[in-house]
Amino acid sequence: MVLRLACAFMALNVLSFAQVPLSLADAVDRAQVQRVELRAAAQRVQAAEGLGNQAALLPNPRLFLQSENIRSSSNFDYSQDADTFAYLSQVFETSGRRKNRINVANQDTERRRLESEQAPSKRGLFPPDCGIPRSQAVRREIG
Repeated sequence: MVLRLACAFMALNVLSFAQVPLSLADAVDRAQVQRVELRAAAQRVQAAEGLGNQAALLPNPRLFLQSENIRSSSNFDYSQDADTFAYLSQVFETSGRRKNRINVANQDTERRRLESEQAPSKRGLFPPDCGIPRSQAVRREIG
C-alpha cells in the first residue's frame, strides 16, 4: 500500500514538472484566441469581403440550348424534324447598379469589421456562466 502511494506521488510529481507557468496576460490572450464568438466574427468579416469581391464582378453571360418539336414517332428524323436553337444572353447593368452594389458590399464589410472589433468589449472576456463573479471578471479585464 505504501509502495503504491509512493509510486503515485512520484508520478504526480513528474507530471507537475511538465506544466508551464502561464501568466495572466498569456491566459487572456489564449482565451481571446479560443473564443468562438471572435472566430465567428472574423469569419463573418471574411464572408462579407467575399461578397464584396463578388459584387465587383460583371454578371456572367448565359448560353441557352433548346430543342423543340421532338416527337416519339417511328419515322422521326432529328436533323430534319426537330427545331434546335442556341442563343447567348448578357446582362448590361445601367444606372450605376454595379457601383451601388459595390458600395453596399463595402459598407457591409466595414460594418462587420466594426462589429468584430467591438465583440470583446460588448460581452466582456469572461462569459457570465464561467463561475467567476462579475466584479472579479471586470477587475481581471481592466487590470
